[in-house]
Amino acid sequence: MRVLKTTTIFLLLALHMLTSCTQAKQTPQSQDEKMEWWREARFGMFVHWGLYSIAAGEWNGEVNTGYGQEWIQYHKSIPTAEYERVLRPQFNPKANFATEWAKLAKEAGCRYVVLTSKHHDGFSLHDSKVSDYSAMNFVGRDLIKEFVEAGRKEGLKV
Repeated sequence: MRVLKTTTIFLLLALHMLTSCTQAKQTPQSQDEKMEWWREARFGMFVHWGLYSIAAGEWNGEVNTGYGQEWIQYHKSIPTAEYERVLRPQFNPKANFATEWAKLAKEAGCRYVVLTSKHHDGFSLHDSKVSDYSAMNFVGRDLIKEFVEAGRKEGLKV
């Protein structure tokens, strides 16, 4: 078992090194050109949201302190089955959440929006092809798709 683990780690590292060495290197100018829109936009909305948001930094009556609340599952050593059992029934995004958020961003003067699609707890807000631990499985919706469509409808870069 140890040989298999060591071999797997070696192969993953080798694959990472190979792909990073073969990627096209960007010149400072091309990177600068790519970031021009962002510097001009100046103001945007970055949203962290997912199952951990429901816990709101508290688990079993104990409030988290000293680290990011999105890490609650890790820092409190909460088994995934328990985490899901407690939070899943409460995860019920409003039907028009994306439209409301996009309009709010636009009204605030944002030029772009960003939504974290999968966070530290492994829960995906999109329709994942690699895991059932997703909004599609929980609520039957691809929340990222809804967010992107609403943002674009408001003229925001997503």
